[in-house]
Amino acid sequence: MKPPVQLLEHLYSLKNDDHVFAMLNGRGICNKQFLNDVKANLKALDQQEHRRYAIFCHCSYQFLVGLFAALYSGKQLAVLPNLQPGFVYAIGANIDCVITDSIDDELGLVQYRIANNVTTDQSVSLDEFDSSTARLSFFTSGSTGRPTQIDKKLSQLEQEVIVLEQLWGEELHNCVVRATVSHQHLYGFLFKILWPFCMGRLIDLNTYAYPEPLAKSINASESTVLVSSPALLNRVDPSKQLEGCEGKVKAVFSSGGPLKKEASLKVQQIINTPVYEIFGSTETGGVAYRNQLENDTPWVVLPTVSVDIDDESHCLKVSSRHLPDSQWYTMGDAIELVDGEHFYLKGRVDRIVKIEEKRLSLIELEEKINSSEWVEQSCAIVLENDRVVVGVAAELTVAGRDYLTNNGKRALNQQLNNYLKNFFEPVVLPRKWRFIEQLPINSQGKVAMSDLQALFEKAPNEITCPEIVNVSTEGKSTELALNIPKELIYFDGHFDQKPIVPGVVQIDWAVLFGRKFLDVVGDFQRLEVIKFHEFIEPNDKVGLTLAFNSERKKLSFEYSSSKGKHSSGRIVFS
Repeated sequence: MKPPVQLLEHLYSLKNDDHVFAMLNGRGICNKQFLNDVKANLKALDQQEHRRYAIFCHCSYQFLVGLFAALYSGKQLAVLPNLQPGFVYAIGANIDCVITDSIDDELGLVQYRIANNVTTDQSVSLDEFDSSTARLSFFTSGSTGRPTQIDKKLSQLEQEVIVLEQLWGEELHNCVVRATVSHQHLYGFLFKILWPFCMGRLIDLNTYAYPEPLAKSINASESTVLVSSPALLNRVDPSKQLEGCEGKVKAVFSSGGPLKKEASLKVQQIINTPVYEIFGSTETGGVAYRNQLENDTPWVVLPTVSVDIDDESHCLKVSSRHLPDSQWYTMGDAIELVDGEHFYLKGRVDRIVKIEEKRLSLIELEEKINSSEWVEQSCAIVLENDRVVVGVAAELTVAGRDYLTNNGKRALNQQLNNYLKNFFEPVVLPRKWRFIEQLPINSQGKVAMSDLQALFEKAPNEITCPEIVNVSTEGKSTELALNIPKELIYFDGHFDQKPIVPGVVQIDWAVLFGRKFLDVVGDFQRLEVIKFHEFIEPNDKVGLTLAFNSERKKLSFEYSSSKGKHSSGRIVFS
């Protein structure tokens, strides 16, 4: 096994040659091109007066170039998880400039666009910098939902790489690293970018959002290590969507949220490879791992990490080289400590809430709901309007969907609450239910709380808007599942024998939801390539896909259902 090396040692060892260290869109990227691009952007950044930089790139290669150019230029650098307006507003006062691969005129911050494939002055050199003082900042929403900045020394991240290589380096010898997660979060940054880069493994810099293209890439090479998350693994059918991958995946990693035991076992059985779950946080880095078996599997503490249990909260305490100092850090996870090297997770203590002065564990509530015959998976949320109540979004089982179809939503609400009365006081029972196709899970495998909250917001006028039953937003695109109520005002007189949703109303809804979920701004200017195919009728279940190009100020929309495509087009704003 190749001995672990530090990031700088590896970077200095790169020769200015044609050795391919990464792939992007089927094209190899060699050392010469990479070093040339780093130097070109280093020279440009050296000429800027800004000090406090952030980086956000959709492309992993652009991210890698911008990262090293900024580090060598001595910039303070924060890795942003997204560029959503609310997030940027919350942290914008701490940033002078954003390094990016796509200029957004509406961002409200100075931006530097990464240049590549340019000729650079070969006199530019990569001077040494101290990894014990060089820092990167990451962000976590924590338990409050507000962005919290976490500073990391580069040497801390190097320590994690060394631990990962000690555990799995030999197992992953000569593997291509492929990922379904973003490099903009700590887990993806470490597993997709930093670890393979330091060890000289070939990196597939594409991010695979869907299993079919992932399977095609896996089958195109001899061996792969897959860096993934519950967002994909909990939903993929490996017997169909990863067909042919048996024996070609040496290991699967998952982090960011709970991975169902059934999903883990199914992936292991079908493609014949272990699935390693990584437990940790942005604050602590990696803490433990497990490979779920048929019986309950405890978490195994990572080397160089020490754990204990807090006497008062019964939460996990961590001491680690991945932390900034030798102090113990108490996490928000209750545990059962087996010994100094193993533990069981018992849920987040920060999901204990008060409803009418009664304590309620949202985790316990979800577990009981999921144990019913009607619900596959659920997520509970506290809603604060005139009074504080609990709302639940739930994916239904086959039995649950049948009951909903035959008896209606009110009857299913009552059935679930009657079931929950066996475990909880009536005052804390859910008051609002949303039955949806799937929970709004982001690319990190976590429930997107803003999208979940949106499910419980009333439309300003229920008879002029469809019912939103599901919403999933990623960056500049969103997907909504809509129910078309038969009481919709536009059906009146349009037409008497066959009521349909007028085309102009479909466009109005696209604008309405674009402004709501994608922060589309500007005045309507014109329509482009508008096409209408199938009628939208009362009680139809319709999907609406929206994508906003902020540079061109164009909102693309498409309505579709089991009938096929209903309509599509682009709306241009001034």
